Amino acid sequence: MKVIITGANGQLGNDCTQVLARENEVIALGRRDLDITRADEVNTVIDRRRPDVLVNCAAYTRVDDCETEKELARKVNVSGPQNLAAGVDRIGGHTEKQNIDVVETICDILDETVADKDIGPRRDLVTFVTDRPGHDRRYAIDFSKLKEELGWTPAESFESGIRKTIAWYLSNMQWVQRVQSGEYRTWIKQHKG
Repeated sequence: MKVIITGANGQLGNDCTQVLARENEVIALGRRDLDITRADEVNTVIDRRRPDVLVNCAAYTRVDDCETEKELARKVNVSGPQNLAAGVDRIGGHTEKQNIDVVETICDILDETVADKDIGPRRDLVTFVTDRPGHDRRYAIDFSKLKEELGWTPAESFESGIRKTIAWYLSNMQWVQRVQSGEYRTWIKQHKG
């Protein structure tokens, strides 16, 4: 597998390079090799190198300087990952859904699987809020390039995938409750420091 690692000169990037290079072709790129804040540069590198996987380890990490270099920190930590995401091929389910369609589908499936006469139709519980800047109005990902070049098609439709996702959450309510309560933070502190 061909892997591009950005931010390869940093501690995380260096460690990822060492681990992934054991069994993969790794292209380790530092800041001098690729400026992730420049979309044209990112697209050129991705088009030329054609990675199977891209691991972004590039980040503006000088916390004390973030207040005085806000624009640079934003470019590296926000625009850079956006440029990388836009530059790689996306894999999708060849569907286009408006947000409300996704919400209503979830409501309908919950009504079918765990009906609650006290709640009534879950669609009636939906409330609309003022859109935030950058709010996604729909979800649409085209996988035609993957189908044409690799013969790949998704194993799941949106409908079958969302049903399986909802079933997983309903079967793992203890996990959901730990997330909702914040209990997971204790586990993170114990295991991650």
